[in-house]
Amino acid sequence: MRPSAERAPRHHATSRFGAIAAAARFACAALAMAGCERARPPALEGPRVSAPAAEDRGELCLDLSAIRACWGGACGEQGCVVPRPLPSGLAPPSGFRCAGRAEARSCRARADEAGEFRCDAQGCVQQHPRAPDSGEWECVDSAGAVHCRNVSDAAGVVPGALDPAFVCGPRRGSATAERVCVDFAPDLPSQAGDHSCFSSYRGGARAWHCKPARTPRLGQACTSGAECPPAASCISGFCLPPYPRPACWFDSDCGQDRHCRFGSCSEAG
Repeated sequence: MRPSAERAPRHHATSRFGAIAAAARFACAALAMAGCERARPPALEGPRVSAPAAEDRGELCLDLSAIRACWGGACGEQGCVVPRPLPSGLAPPSGFRCAGRAEARSCRARADEAGEFRCDAQGCVQQHPRAPDSGEWECVDSAGAVHCRNVSDAAGVVPGALDPAFVCGPRRGSATAERVCVDFAPDLPSQAGDHSCFSSYRGGARAWHCKPARTPRLGQACTSGAECPPAASCISGFCLPPYPRPACWFDSDCGQDRHCRFGSCSEAG
């Protein structure tokens, strides 16, 4: 089953653009000012900025750490590396998070959608980390990708739409329509160097912890497959996962002699 990629979710923190937009609508209604809508700041037209990826090819294309890759069609199951364009102009301090394929690709500042990292000598912590949607998720670091499973939907509210940068699919063998999702370009601390990350829960809230670590990671430079995580391949000088088809959380979800790697079932050990 081909993985899904849908619209962005609502997260714990309300965007500052939403608060400004609400204030602008109130002022227009109260003062009945002609042309008030035309005076809105440009950001209120939508925080996403177009960033077409003209050289995308194949069936599925995703940002992968600091590079971009496509799979299927001419790129095959192992994938191929393609250019990763970014919006023109000054980049936000938090960097861009992008989603979509070819002409439909767009980006927005990472800080608009998730909490900031706070760092000290022990590592970095992100409160209110990114999740696929507004439900309850359990997430782990999978060689630099964030691999999540849906524990339950948000209680008492209409579920938000999926974050478009996650790739999702139904978990194999699940009797509860559980989903698994993978983010191949997750939030990372601004500190230089590689990191290994994990979740913690306190008082019902999830936090994302990252500490410096030297382990093979997806998207890193390579000269051979031996330098890449298990099941990944060295393609055009970078470690790429095979075609992402999220369907598993444990190896046992995949059946005999198969393994769960980056959320997808793989023959590799």
